[in-house]
Amino acid sequence: MAPAEKAPPMNVEEATASVEPTVAIVKPAAAVTLFSAASSPAEVLSFWFGPAVPRSRAAIEANMGRWFAGADLLFDVSQRGAAGLIEHLATPEELNVSWRSPTGVLARIIALDQFSRVCYRATASAYANDARACALAEEVVNAGWFESEYVAIE
Repeated sequence: MAPAEKAPPMNVEEATASVEPTVAIVKPAAAVTLFSAASSPAEVLSFWFGPAVPRSRAAIEANMGRWFAGADLLFDVSQRGAAGLIEHLATPEELNVSWRSPTGVLARIIALDQFSRVCYRATASAYANDARACALAEEVVNAGWFESEYVAIE
């Protein structure tokens, strides 16, 4: 006698009951809000670089997918709630001294250029702070901070 065939599932719950999930589902709402107008440069840099600034080409290359290609969903989702910080940083006359330091300016460039890309994806606002970020990068070069304050990666 042939073994009895199992009846096909009747609904989605039955069909997925024995399937192990392989991907976590993250709702893109403002569930993860790591940044606000009260965030500090240290918080931005720690989020972007991790516990230590990458000091080698290999370390930089290892982060490229996360930084620029959406390879880390949680990293992307975490930036979506940064609108308050971005708006705050786009008004430089209101910034405290920590945002005007070499590390503060680097954090501003990252937030204005990169956080904007994710936070405002598929809208013109994603590019609204490009000129300000470029002006800050020029400020870094003109002040000599590129050579004196930042880690050079060859």
